Amino acid sequence: MTATPASRPNHEWHRRGLRSPAEIDALVEARLVHHTDIDEPTYADFLRDPAA
Repeated sequence: MTATPASRPNHEWHRRGLRSPAEIDALVEARLVHHTDIDEPTYADFLRDPAA
């Protein structure tokens, strides 16, 4: 059985320099709840800070 991209562990996403789908979901939810001024996603939303 092949793992779907969303089912990969966080470290698999992080080692590729990306946020996991769960982290992106949390980011979107936070923006919706807090009504931020950011309308459009940016590449930075998907890329993980290598120092994190």
